[in-house]
Amino acid sequence: MQAVPGYFAHDDPSKLPLLAVGFNPIVSVPADDVTYRQVPPRFGLNDESNDRWSSFASKIQKLNEDAAPGTAYKFFLLTRHGQGYRAQLPLFCS
Repeated sequence: MQAVPGYFAHDDPSKLPLLAVGFNPIVSVPADDVTYRQVPPRFGLNDESNDRWSSFASKIQKLNEDAAPGTAYKFFLLTRHGQGYRAQLPLFCS
């Protein structure tokens, strides 16, 4: 299994929202520490067009049509509850 680069901002860390200075993703931080990475716009999809998700689905379909026998391309959107803007809002409003 491997990722196909070029579709999401995650392939280029310079496109992702910045982390606060001193952030260490390995170490747990206190709940009131706002050194988290926000979800990038469009969940990181590079395409900014209005039909970006249907276009992306078409590209995945095309990859599968052109794939070698036994090869399949799939898209998984994995998220973690509590990482969205509204979940962090109380940290800024207190």
